[in-house]
Parts: sequence; structure tokens; C-alpha cells
Amino acid sequence: MVHVNELLSTLVGLIGWVGAAVTIGAYALVTNGRVSPSSLAYQGLNIGGAAALALSATASGAWPSAATNLIWVAIGVQAILSLKHVAVGHLAARAARHVRRLVDDVAHDSTPAAVPVPVGALPAPLR
Repeated sequence: MVHVNELLSTLVGLIGWVGAAVTIGAYALVTNGRVSPSSLAYQGLNIGGAAALALSATASGAWPSAATNLIWVAIGVQAILSLKHVAVGHLAARAARHVRRLVDDVAHDSTPAAVPVPVGALPAPLR
């Protein structure tokens, strides 16, 4: 009969190996130019791999490795937050340009735009 501790130990070891494979895979993707180091995919793979390695190292009592991988996770989270900040900035700049164009169009158009309104849409006193 398999003991729970043996099963748990095997599972944690497997999680560690998966984490190692994911981390190495992410590095290989960047090295081969398949993904950008600043991409969400790369950062996500790094975070996932490092978290799995940290779990395995913690369960094994390999504290230097556990600490290193937790720092790796923190760096990845910071990178994702920076990517989010940059993306929001790009969206805001794009929206501002669009609004500026609309304002310029309205300011330079001397004829008001006629918008047809169906009679049924008007309140009863205006019909």
C-alpha cells in the first residue's frame, strides 16, 4: 500500500520537474526569438515555472533554491505589472488622439451635423 507521504513526495517532485521544464522552455523560446522577453507569455511561463520550482524546493528543504525562485516570481510579477502599465498608457494615448481628432473635426466643420430622429423617438409633446 502506498503511503500518503510517498504519494505527496512524488507529486511535489513531479511539480518541480514540470516547473524546470517550463522555465527552460521559456528561456529556449526567448533565445530562439519565438517570444519577446517583454511578452506576457514569457513572463507568465517564468512565473509558473519558478512557482513550481519554489514549491518543490520548499518541500525538499532546499531553502536557497526556494528563496531564489520566489524572488524570480516577484520579478516576473513586477514585469507583468509594468507591461500592464505600459499597455494602459498606450490605450490612453490612443483614446486621447481619437478624441483630439473628433474635437478638431467638430471645430473645423461649420455646418452642424443633421441627425435624423424617428418621430416615434420624440416625446409626446414634441410630435
